[in-house]
Amino acid sequence: MLGRYFFDKTERGIDFVWMQHDREKILEGRHLLTEASEEGDADALCFLSRTYMGAQYVWQYSGLDEDDDRAEKLLRESIQRGSACGVLIAMRCGVLTLYERRSMPFASLKEAWNIVYKKAEAGHPFCQYIIGNTYFWWDIFEIEGTKPVQKYQTMENAELAMAQLAEPWFERAAAGGLESAVNNWYALYDGTNGYPENKAQQLEIARRGAEAGFPVWMYNYGWDLDHNGCYSEAHKYLQRAADMGQASAWIILGNQYLNGNGVPEDRAAALRCYENGARSGLTDAQYMTALLYYQGKGVQKDSAKVFYWAQRAVVEGEDKEAYVLLGHVLLRGEGTQKDEKKGLDLLLTAQKHDVQEYEKKGRYLFSQEIRGILCGDLGDVYADGIVVNQDYEKAIAYYDVVAGWDSYAQAQRARFKKSFFSRKWTRR
Repeated sequence: MLGRYFFDKTERGIDFVWMQHDREKILEGRHLLTEASEEGDADALCFLSRTYMGAQYVWQYSGLDEDDDRAEKLLRESIQRGSACGVLIAMRCGVLTLYERRSMPFASLKEAWNIVYKKAEAGHPFCQYIIGNTYFWWDIFEIEGTKPVQKYQTMENAELAMAQLAEPWFERAAAGGLESAVNNWYALYDGTNGYPENKAQQLEIARRGAEAGFPVWMYNYGWDLDHNGCYSEAHKYLQRAADMGQASAWIILGNQYLNGNGVPEDRAAALRCYENGARSGLTDAQYMTALLYYQGKGVQKDSAKVFYWAQRAVVEGEDKEAYVLLGHVLLRGEGTQKDEKKGLDLLLTAQKHDVQEYEKKGRYLFSQEIRGILCGDLGDVYADGIVVNQDYEKAIAYYDVVAGWDSYAQAQRARFKKSFFSRKWTRR
């Protein structure tokens, strides 16, 4: 059945995948696009292709799998079958080769552009976004067979003209419910896309994206507000974004509860936020969850959970601070089976990263607390001969690095004294 712009299944598929932010709806949308493709709709092939292109092209928490080879195959097929949208999207993806141009059933790129333009003018948000992109990315010059300077005299004039032509299309597409359009609309004001840099205008665009109910832009606008100290206002947008499935918002919400920014300080609430983000696979949240369970302040100390979340942060995201926590619990057998060699390897890897950061940038990678754990553990390794040969000199050197602020290192160092005659370190 023919809808207003595309066949009915294709229209509904586009709506479900790009305008709903609901994982079940998104999966249903891909299914509809698959069915429409199998029924011979070239445009469905084009949009189905886009669902396999990864998080840059669909909501990052959509749950859709990425398959570049399949995406490219579907997109090429959509061109050959006569999808004008497929032609313009393929231009942007670098897939529109000479073969595809010869095989497309259009006399020219401009003919394909005109078809999409008519749908955009009629009100389809995704087509409005595609047309906006032909200006934003300057594809329009190839489509029209012109040169920027030939048409606008100078490159500066061309840059400004492209921004002015792209912006209303992005604005209309965003108003029509397409979150993706806000991304490039926002980028128009970063100082590299025709307009002078305008942070105030970017903030306004972010606000409009948030007010439109787009979870990514609720997060982005909330981040901007939080970064500028508007914590209470930020909290409202971030909480809405998190509730809609924008997992990245949980980290800032956790930070707000941890530090009492815009909300009462509440470490238990902070932990709940971090755990929500951790379960979604966010490495920073996994590390913070492990840290709060390690600290045991305001929440129950739990070494098994320190091990679980630190290990995930290391394996899934190679979080450098998580190396320290994981090495610590393995070295001491806290919350997991003791593995002194693996624990030491992790600690030494973390130390290498910390030193490299200092050598490159003149500052250490880790916080004082994490450096305290790291140096305290390495001091104990040499003091007690764990895996390595016992070496009191090295042990003291590690304790001394952090003894100025770390009570554990201070206490461990106090176990040693220098012999009056040999000037060697010995246990008291």
